[in-house]
Amino acid sequence: MTQSPFSILDVLDLAPNERALFLEIARNGPQTVDALANSTHHALDETKTALENLVAKNRLRRLPHERYDVVMGKTKTHTTLPPQLWPALLAPQRLYTEQEIAILKVAIPMLEFVRASLSTFADHGPHHALRVKTTATQLGYVMGLTDTERRMLRVGALFHDIGNVIERERHHQISQQTVERLATLGELPLNAEEKNVVGLLCRWHRKEYEPERVDVVRGENVRTGLCASILRVSDAMDIDSRRSDYDKEFRFAMEFFFPDKRPYFTSLEETYGVRIVCAPEVNIQVFTRGVVHDNMQIEQLHGDLSKTPLAWNVQQLSIPPTEMNTRARGRALIVFPFDAHSLVMAALSRKQLERAGYAVELFCYPDTPDDARWLWDSALNEIDAQGISQLVVIGDRPFVPQGEPSANIASQQFNVIERWQHAGARVRILNRHEANWTRVPDLRARGVTVTLGTDWAYFWGDEFSPQDFQWATLAALATRDPTMASSNISPENERVMQGLLGAVFDAQTQAEQRGVRDTTEWLAFAEPLLEHIAKNDRAYFSARAENFRAQYATPTRSGRVQGKVLVFDEMPSASPQGLYWTLETAMEAQGFFLERHLRLRVPYALATRAVDEHMELVAINHWRAENITPIRLLYPDIGPRPQGTESTVTARLTRGEAEMVVEKLIQACNK
Repeated sequence: MTQSPFSILDVLDLAPNERALFLEIARNGPQTVDALANSTHHALDETKTALENLVAKNRLRRLPHERYDVVMGKTKTHTTLPPQLWPALLAPQRLYTEQEIAILKVAIPMLEFVRASLSTFADHGPHHALRVKTTATQLGYVMGLTDTERRMLRVGALFHDIGNVIERERHHQISQQTVERLATLGELPLNAEEKNVVGLLCRWHRKEYEPERVDVVRGENVRTGLCASILRVSDAMDIDSRRSDYDKEFRFAMEFFFPDKRPYFTSLEETYGVRIVCAPEVNIQVFTRGVVHDNMQIEQLHGDLSKTPLAWNVQQLSIPPTEMNTRARGRALIVFPFDAHSLVMAALSRKQLERAGYAVELFCYPDTPDDARWLWDSALNEIDAQGISQLVVIGDRPFVPQGEPSANIASQQFNVIERWQHAGARVRILNRHEANWTRVPDLRARGVTVTLGTDWAYFWGDEFSPQDFQWATLAALATRDPTMASSNISPENERVMQGLLGAVFDAQTQAEQRGVRDTTEWLAFAEPLLEHIAKNDRAYFSARAENFRAQYATPTRSGRVQGKVLVFDEMPSASPQGLYWTLETAMEAQGFFLERHLRLRVPYALATRAVDEHMELVAINHWRAENITPIRLLYPDIGPRPQGTESTVTARLTRGEAEMVVEKLIQACNK
């Protein structure tokens, strides 16, 4: 990847000798001119000339000691969604390099095989690995890891449990051997240095390791020991009921044959979830179902953390909460966009702030990328901060720099935060969007409290009820959070979630038709929904589920089935907000079949539409389908890089690119 749009197909445009040099360095890491001439069997003068040409084309860069490496800069994105489609993109942007995509394609099928090993009594499959990867990525940002270190850490998180296919006791060693063997066979695009680091991370996620170890990858120092420390803790943090999703019949069989494993099983059920709060010290908060003792999972988290040099704390928080604080503590301001997830988090946060004695005020704004930028450029600068002791900013989306360095944008945000702090406010940011996590170290250094975790976790406070946690889970379901459990989602919860989305989409549609811009009008839309959530009025939203399905999740046209893919030549929904839910409904309508688990006959869907001279592409896999490769990993390397998550991608392409991408994507889904 380079500063100009560059795909792997561009390698074909290089001269043969340049192409050979580029691929040699990409596969095996930085090398000298002499080593490259020897490995490619080219004359020394010819090699020097080709290297200079590649440097001039910005495909290679010079390193100290006369070595060369491939350019690994940022890629410009030309795939912005039209504003009216933005509310439909409900999850954070997660982009991967070509290397990571190739690695994920190998890891996912193996993790599915691990998941089939029911005798482990907990999920060690794809969902566990993806959750560990997400947590490790967040902690990597907290600790200020480099891009290369985060990349190695993510790969290690995916493969750390692969060894369970063979044996539980030595699975960390087998995982290391598996990575090394796959890389040697050419199945994983890792050079010798990367293979060594990833293998060590897999081995060191448990038992003895070297926390101070530093390796060199492509001429850059990689703190392998620190990455291993983060991976160990991230693995130990995945200890809630999502890892124990077996039905009562399986539970009976497990307890009948393996009664000694029951504490391991029940300790997962005692935990609602785990999140990370940086204030600025790092606190790992474990929410439990009442006061629990001798929970082996929590004890293991304490033990694993104590064996690392990480000076973090573990807090065990029990549900239900303590009594309400009647002592007045001043004013609090909650700032949030009008989307389903942020509305739930604002309702939960207001409830806890009021319990703590704060007089709470609300600031609600439209959920668009332009308004996220406006929030920090203007709105928070114009609000009178005097007398407000708590500023809580929930869910502001990342905004893309338009010809402006990202450092300038971060500087603007920091200036606003400093203004509020000078006025006496404690600033708390609860943001689930990965594109914003790069600022976490700077925010911590400025005394800002930052909350991270899976999508249920972004609320103010730490004293909430079982009903509150159910709402937090519904908020995560509304984002199609790929780290949520794929099973044990009751029909009632699904109806409530759909009714919540329907109410939000209805309000957004009304606001668009009326041209609403004033934040007081957006707050008027938000207040009734916040009240129903705070009162646990599930019936209000459940009654609106049918309208949601009719209005936002029913295709207005038919698609054609091509193997495992449902293809629409035009968008199947009149409502942009409901596009993804429409595609999922259309997939589910194709039916299911039994193969150990209930599986979709058609687990992928894609739709295109003409936008000016371009084509807009939306492609998804059903987000609960665990047995398939996520759509992001199947997307062909053609044209601009897509946006999205593991289970959803969007791209704006030329008509020629769109034709090729659709054909290649269908082939990959059916392979």
